[in-house]
Amino acid sequence: MNFNEEHINFLDLIGKYLSHETNDQEQRLLEEWVSSSAENKITYQRYRKTWELAELSKSFNSTTPEQEWMQFKTIVSTPKPLQKQAIRRDFNFTKWMVAASIIVLAIFTMWYLVFDSADTEIQSGAHWMAYTLPDQSTVSLNSKSEIVFDQHFNDSQRKVKLNGSAFFEVQPNPEKPFVVEANQVTVTVLGTAFYIRFDALTQTTRIIVDHGKVSVKSQTGDEMVLTTGQACDITDNQDKIQSSDQVSPNFLSWKTKTLDFTQTPLKQVIEDINLTYGCKIEMLDTSIEQIPLTAHYEQKSLQSVLKLIAESLNVQFIPQNDIIIVKP
Repeated sequence: MNFNEEHINFLDLIGKYLSHETNDQEQRLLEEWVSSSAENKITYQRYRKTWELAELSKSFNSTTPEQEWMQFKTIVSTPKPLQKQAIRRDFNFTKWMVAASIIVLAIFTMWYLVFDSADTEIQSGAHWMAYTLPDQSTVSLNSKSEIVFDQHFNDSQRKVKLNGSAFFEVQPNPEKPFVVEANQVTVTVLGTAFYIRFDALTQTTRIIVDHGKVSVKSQTGDEMVLTTGQACDITDNQDKIQSSDQVSPNFLSWKTKTLDFTQTPLKQVIEDINLTYGCKIEMLDTSIEQIPLTAHYEQKSLQSVLKLIAESLNVQFIPQNDIIIVKP
C-alpha cells in the first residue's frame, strides 16, 4: 500500500470514528496510527477540528456532519474548476441563507486549517518518543507524557507546557528565550540541555541541567539559577526551591536504556529501574535498602535486569498484582 492510499484509508477511518461507526479493531488501528508519529497526531487533530466545525453548521442548514465531511474530502482531494452559472432573477431567502452559511463555513474551515495558530499537543503513549519543535529544538518525551505548544511560537519567547517528564535540547536564541511550564514551575533558558520530571506520588518537580544554564522559578516567586550538573526540587506544598546534590547518573536511562551503578544502594537502584522501565517495584523490608550494587546494564529487558540483580545481591523479586515486591 503506498502512502496516498494509506492516507486516504485513514481519513475514511477518522470519519468513521468521529461518526461512532468504528468497531473495536478499527478503533485500535486508528489509535495505533495516531500514536505512531507526531505528524499523524497533528493530522488527526486538524480533521477532528474540521468535523467539530461541521457539527456547528447543523444549526444553519440541514447538512449532516457526515455529508460535510465527504464534501470537505472531495474539495481537498479533487479540486474542480469554477463553472459559470446561469443567473436567476428570482430571490429565495431561505436558499440564500443556506448558501451563505456553507460559504462562511468553508472560508472559516480553510482559514482554520491554513492559518490556525492554536496549540499543538504531542503525547508519547506507552513508550518514549523524540520530537523536533518549530525552532529545531528537540524534546525526548518519557512515556505517558505530553507537551503543548504554539506551532509558530510567538515573537518574544518559545513557550512549551509539559505534563510528565522530558529531556530538552534547546537551540540557542538570545532574543527569544525558551520557556517550559511544568506543573507549577517555570524554567527559562537561552540554549542548553536539561531534564524535567514530575513525581505525582510526592508532588515534586525535579530539574536537572545536563549542560548550560537555566533559571527556575516557582509559583510563589522563589527563583534559582542552575548550571551544568546541578539539580533542584520543587514540592507543591513548599515555598522554597530546594537545591539537590544527589543526581543519579541514570536520569536519562528511560531514553538510553543504559543503567550504571557504582556501589549504589539498592533503594536508589530500585528508583532508577522504576524510572527506566515505567514499572512499580516496592521494597517493604528496610533492612536491604543500603545493600550496594556495582553493575552495568545496557539494552536489557526488565526481566533480565531483575534476574541479574537477584543473583548478585541474593534478593527476590516477587510479582504481586500490578507491582513487584523486593524481599531478602
